Amino acid sequence: MSDDLFAVNMSAIEKFDHNFFLKLSDFVEADCYDIQIDEGKQQTIKVDGIQLTSHHDRMGYAEYRCKNLKLNEPIIIYGFGLGDELEYLLSKKDDFSVYVILLNPSLFCEILHFYDISKYLDARVYFIIPDDTFTYSLNSVVITSELYIKPQNLNNLKMKLINMLDDLCIEHEALDKNRSIFEKNLKANYGLLKTELTLTEDDLKDIKDTVIVIAPGPSLENNVQRLLSITEKNSEISIIAVDTALPAVLHYGIEPDIFVTSDAFI
Repeated sequence: MSDDLFAVNMSAIEKFDHNFFLKLSDFVEADCYDIQIDEGKQQTIKVDGIQLTSHHDRMGYAEYRCKNLKLNEPIIIYGFGLGDELEYLLSKKDDFSVYVILLNPSLFCEILHFYDISKYLDARVYFIIPDDTFTYSLNSVVITSELYIKPQNLNNLKMKLINMLDDLCIEHEALDKNRSIFEKNLKANYGLLKTELTLTEDDLKDIKDTVIVIAPGPSLENNVQRLLSITEKNSEISIIAVDTALPAVLHYGIEPDIFVTSDAFI
């Protein structure tokens, strides 16, 4: 750790963006971190035990993460990491704007002791210390490791980003890859339920003390025999099937007492 390098970096930041310098100064030594050098094929650091970047091919990973960004629109980088994504973008000669949202401003201050950041002080770059109301942009990269470093700081923003990443993952993995399966099962639901009446409060009085809720998903097929064994041994169980689990459980001879759905076909 070099105090001289930190002073040089802070001086460069002050000349680059005086307002950002003033805001950043409030975060110097505001938090304490356990920082360790992490050696792989390339050097990175661990912060509170969390590997901040890849230590195999940092720039290759940065290029992969930035491959879908639209350079003709404002680009957001949530977090800084060690600046790999920003460095990759600045290697391009395009005219664009990139906003670096510091999810851990005090950590950024600590990094100034280790790395010369002068190459990031480019006219196309804007450093921002956000508050918890900061919005999410699809034209962005999220430094996921920073979401779990000092999560109590900017907690609402970090949780918002975690939830957005989860939603995007579900949309890509579940909807895109399994859409045809879902559509098939939804149509099967419609065929099974088009003549059924909705349950009343009186129907719900018959629910037993022990309830098994069966939801759709890959693990359902793996647990069919276990479900059959449980239901055969104990008749004092109510079975609730959810959405597209219905065709699957009926196929295996499991008849649910209650079916719950929000399908548009019903």
